[in-house]
Parts: sequence; C-alpha cells; structure tokens
Amino acid sequence: MFAPPSTRTGDTAAHPAGVALVKRRHVDLMRVCSDACRDAR
Repeated sequence: MFAPPSTRTGDTAAHPAGVALVKRRHVDLMRVCSDACRDAR
C-alpha cells in the first residue's frame, strides 16, 4: 500500500486518520453482515 513513515512524529500524525478510517470500514462491514443475517432468516 504505502511505506511506513520514517519518523515517529509522522506516525502519530497519521494515526488518528487511520483509526477513523478503520472504524468507519468496520461499521460498514457490521451493517452488511447484519443485513445478510436478516435476509437469511
């Protein structure tokens, strides 16, 4: 994907954005799973 930042400051600066992105993707995944479970019943 992309190279990890060489400095710790860059790492901490990029961290919150990455966490937010992962959380949003996780919420989307859970919504899809719950929809699939509802359809399967």
